[in-house]
Amino acid sequence: MRGADAYVGKPWQLGAVGPHAYDCWGLVLAGLRDLYGIKVPELPAHIAILSVAETPGIAEIELRTGHWQELPGPAAGAVVAFYDVQGAVRHVGLCLWGDTVLHTRRGAGARLEPLRLIAAGWEAGRYFAWAP
Repeated sequence: MRGADAYVGKPWQLGAVGPHAYDCWGLVLAGLRDLYGIKVPELPAHIAILSVAETPGIAEIELRTGHWQELPGPAAGAVVAFYDVQGAVRHVGLCLWGDTVLHTRRGAGARLEPLRLIAAGWEAGRYFAWAP
């Protein structure tokens, strides 16, 4: 997708929402806005949570309390959430095309990768679309 390459190589940083660094949820929000024209409002809880929790906690709160509709599988513009064995969201990415996902991880930076490579090591992936 045109524009997705602009994110590749940007470093991971906890709580960062761009444009010079991102955490996984910040990159998803930026990608939805810039690539798909979807502006997801931040939860007021984001500010308090950032100082005491890992960012995947923010993604989990948003996906459970925001206006998200679960999808049966990947689709362009969908958020893919990866869960641990306890059922907590531990990582999120943005589906772009086919099985390509834009995501970032601690120590790796933003990248485009096939979904099957990202999913290795996680319990399950679920897909969500913004549905205000």
